[in-house]
Amino acid sequence: MKTYIKEIVALTIGLICSIVVYNTQDPITTPIVISMDYQTQRQTDGVQIFYTEDSTQTYSFERYAVSEPVCGIQKKAATLIIPDSVIFFSLFLTLFALLFFISTLFCDKISGKRTEDIALTTIFLGTCIIPSFYLSDKTFSEKEKRNLEPFPTLIDSTSFNNNYTNQFDKWYSDHFPYRDELVTISNSILQSKDDAQNDDVMEGRDGFFFLKNDHVIENFANIPVMSDEDLIKAKDYLCLIDKWCKAKGKKFLLVICPNKATIYPEKVKHIKKINNDANSDAMRFLQIMNGTEVNTHFMKDEFLKHKNEKYLLYRKQDTHYTDIAAYYTYETIMNTMGKDLELECIPKEKILSFEFRDNGGGDLKGLMPGGMPQDTTTYIAYNTDGPNITFSNNDNHSILTNSNGSKRLYILGDSFTHRLEVFLALNFQFIETNRKDQYFLSDETLANIENNADALLFVIVERHLSLLSKQTLYSKLQAFALEQGIK
Repeated sequence: MKTYIKEIVALTIGLICSIVVYNTQDPITTPIVISMDYQTQRQTDGVQIFYTEDSTQTYSFERYAVSEPVCGIQKKAATLIIPDSVIFFSLFLTLFALLFFISTLFCDKISGKRTEDIALTTIFLGTCIIPSFYLSDKTFSEKEKRNLEPFPTLIDSTSFNNNYTNQFDKWYSDHFPYRDELVTISNSILQSKDDAQNDDVMEGRDGFFFLKNDHVIENFANIPVMSDEDLIKAKDYLCLIDKWCKAKGKKFLLVICPNKATIYPEKVKHIKKINNDANSDAMRFLQIMNGTEVNTHFMKDEFLKHKNEKYLLYRKQDTHYTDIAAYYTYETIMNTMGKDLELECIPKEKILSFEFRDNGGGDLKGLMPGGMPQDTTTYIAYNTDGPNITFSNNDNHSILTNSNGSKRLYILGDSFTHRLEVFLALNFQFIETNRKDQYFLSDETLANIENNADALLFVIVERHLSLLSKQTLYSKLQAFALEQGIK
């Protein structure tokens, strides 16, 4: 009689895994107490992490569930959660081993190649069907930062959906089990082979990653994106806004934040500069703006001055600057516009700071799911919260108030306003930030500024400068231009 040692071992392993998973599907009854003090840092880019006073260890919300809301510095307990992928893999292993064991018994009792083929086909189809019982019901991918395809409807209203098969294929591609893990493995292989195969991200030196699209490569190589005509259009648009602000008694300031590659060019691989830095779009734009009355500041020189200090100015796995760079931007604003409004810059030494490690990764990691190594860099962050400051925020719009502040500020800009606005809230009584319109001044926005702001601040990252030449003049700004005789 044939013995089935291998099959029995496979089945036993599968059963053991199932038993272990069955008993650990719920959170462990005894919480794992983290014996250290920690807070949570409020971040606006979707990454929220624990940090410690000594920065020796950090925990992300992806790995731990907090037993109660965190507020202030206090001890908390975290409960370890068994990932769904572990549960799925264990159940899959069990079912596969069971099917293999049964088919082997079946083949031994009934001889013939046809029977063996049927058994092997049954095993194959069974293992293909199993994942269909564990499809993901998520609607948004945190790793890829995008909405997943919804399940399609066969009958749309009163007619058949002619795109049903294509939509179903996209839906299944977005929801099959282990998708994140497989995408991670794929990206890791592609990255190790050639990081140029990723359309969005390029790997640099010393753990740095850079955005590859959105004109970043052209900006780094100093290949013009903006024509001379584009530069003139952008200048005229900003000059018109500056004149409108002066006519309404408002202060106006334009701040340009450099690309990460502009500050850390030595960390960029594979890309060579075609022209010298004086021919970059940013420097050409700055040169033409210097001949106007518009108060314009490009933060490149200020950042380079602090580049070799203890803390990085940009996160290695993110396109955005860190809190320390946001503070230097705040300092520049307060030393220009702030002085005109009789507001004093608060020294960074007087703001509560703490160190942390970016366990969750930044927005570039979301474009390359799991394909990046752990960032062990220690960063500094500032806690500007206070009992007198309130904050309401979403990705496109935020309002900050400070009962101890004075003056009212309207900010129009991109995602580089996120960390900057919390520093400005230390001085201003009211701040409204508009990230939705991206440098468009609609009639509604102009009315809001005219009635509710003492100053207008434009914040734009270097790679978005070309957008300033593509603005639409709405009726109020058009009427003002006609009044001023501006074509």
